[in-house]
Amino acid sequence: MPSKSIVTHRLLPIILILGVMYVAEEYLPFGLSLKSDVPTLLAQPWSLLTYGFVHHSSVHIVTSILLLALVAVYFQAPTRAFYTSFVAAILVGGLVFVLVYGVLGEHVGELTGASAGICGLIPIVLFFDSGRMKSVDQKVVRSLVGVLVLGDAVYSISVKNPGFLAHVGGYLVGTIALLTAQKKHKEQIRKYNAIRKVELSGYSSLTEEERSIVSNSPKR
Repeated sequence: MPSKSIVTHRLLPIILILGVMYVAEEYLPFGLSLKSDVPTLLAQPWSLLTYGFVHHSSVHIVTSILLLALVAVYFQAPTRAFYTSFVAAILVGGLVFVLVYGVLGEHVGELTGASAGICGLIPIVLFFDSGRMKSVDQKVVRSLVGVLVLGDAVYSISVKNPGFLAHVGGYLVGTIALLTAQKKHKEQIRKYNAIRKVELSGYSSLTEEERSIVSNSPKR
């Protein structure tokens, strides 16, 4: 589990932006929410990102912050991946929302909230294992988040929530981020094992593949 300082570092900038946007939206001369048609998106391209930081009520923003906090605490990949996944999921989720309803020619109102960004973080929480979390904690968190994902899907489908398309886009981004994080983590483990083998048994004990890994590792 990441330290409290890392979690705070991840959350504080986003929470500050959410708070500022929540207050400022009422006074700005232009819209920040995302409309469900392509012409409006072309006229307000910033809304593809800003919708993910504005909320329509105090309950909405508090819910987003609580979910974001839960995910941030158990997000085991680096902080850079946290921000990248969050922002990319907002962008892709918004794009999916606009394009699908744009093709259907159906106007379903506007989209607000950080849900798509949070969905972009969930696959790593569910499936990425850095080895730093206790197995019991990991099972509890994965079960809790899994129930939230299932509940989101059931609720959205039952009430025909148009915003669920943005969630799907977020999950897609999160899956790509998960695969990338897993690949990097495996490479780091291989480098560590190879270097450790050199320290214990000498360079001559390495295989050709391990020698290649060591030679490409930064000098310490």
